Amino acid sequence: MKTLKNLFLTILFATGLVSTASATKDTIRVANTTQIYHLVAGNPVLVTSINVNVGDTIVVENWSTITADFTMNTTTFTNICGTMCDFQYKVLPTDVPSFTITAFVPLNSTTYNLITVYVNNITTGISVNTNKIGLEVYPNPVLNELMIKSDNQLGEVSIFNISGQLIFEDKVEDNTTKVDFHTYSSGVYFVRVGDKVYKIIKQTENLNEIKN
Repeated sequence: MKTLKNLFLTILFATGLVSTASATKDTIRVANTTQIYHLVAGNPVLVTSINVNVGDTIVVENWSTITADFTMNTTTFTNICGTMCDFQYKVLPTDVPSFTITAFVPLNSTTYNLITVYVNNITTGISVNTNKIGLEVYPNPVLNELMIKSDNQLGEVSIFNISGQLIFEDKVEDNTTKVDFHTYSSGVYFVRVGDKVYKIIKQTENLNEIKN
């Protein structure tokens, strides 16, 4: 029983343990209690979350010794055996901006969170801008203060959380403004300036680095 409880413990966000996926196939390897890997150029990198793109295929390899039902977004893959069994999931434009890969272990009827997947360019109805000419939003990741700078007057500045809820709004008559982020929880936010939207990561106090 102790082995079962330790097998799929919730993987907590930790310093630097975020990986950016750039290939069309992203492989996640569940090794043991504290070892969830993202294979980068064939090399396993210890992670707690990854960024993927729409159209990517996520391959999850169960290298543990326990059979489990894995869920990605709303899709469940049942009876994925231990010892190098795997399954695949394709990221769709209709997916949510982020979801957690979970594992349900029938032997103890418990569901465990494994890793968080952030999907680029999905913002719950908000289109993410890819043309950054004339507008700067930094630093990203942000800890305390976000700077927004434009060649022209900024106008309406809005910030949304990952669920698409408006949490900040201001009309700026200058070409530069600062937004206080220190009270916001860590995670993904979207900054909209006019018709341009940018994804911003709010890091935790002790987080040294997050790669997008």
